[in-house]
Amino acid sequence: MTDHTPPTTQQLDDIEQRANAATPGPWCTDSWEIYQGAEFEAGAEWIGETCRSGEMDDGRADAEFVAHARTDVPALLAEVRRLRAVLDRTRALALLEAADFLRDTHHQYGMNVQEIGTALRNAADDADPMVGSLARDGFGLDEIADMLSRPVVSAVVETGEANA
Repeated sequence: MTDHTPPTTQQLDDIEQRANAATPGPWCTDSWEIYQGAEFEAGAEWIGETCRSGEMDDGRADAEFVAHARTDVPALLAEVRRLRAVLDRTRALALLEAADFLRDTHHQYGMNVQEIGTALRNAADDADPMVGSLARDGFGLDEIADMLSRPVVSAVVETGEANA
């Protein structure tokens, strides 16, 4: 996932499985040691430690990161899945809207398929000028979706457009 490729459903399932198999959270840290619980209390279950002598904070930042990962990872997984569901629903609604537009435009104005296609492309351009620009440049839907799912820097390099 370091190449900025979105994680697959299987990868998300694997991450969730690892998170579910770990000691229940929340976790906390008293410095570089990590314990189970919202805040350190005597007798708390010890999870592990991150001690890196010679570093400015002796690994305390790593311990803080690991301790918070116990609750951060499940929250991020839930958000990725929620956003994917919103995206899927939005795509479905957009297809229904396009179908209605095709039907209504043909009946109301007697436009042919090519004219309706132009009207839809104009509507896409109005909704998101970047998408319209990429379509006019000859990129297909899958290519546009792939480019826009990557960080802005990747899209700029690939398309040569600085306002990506």
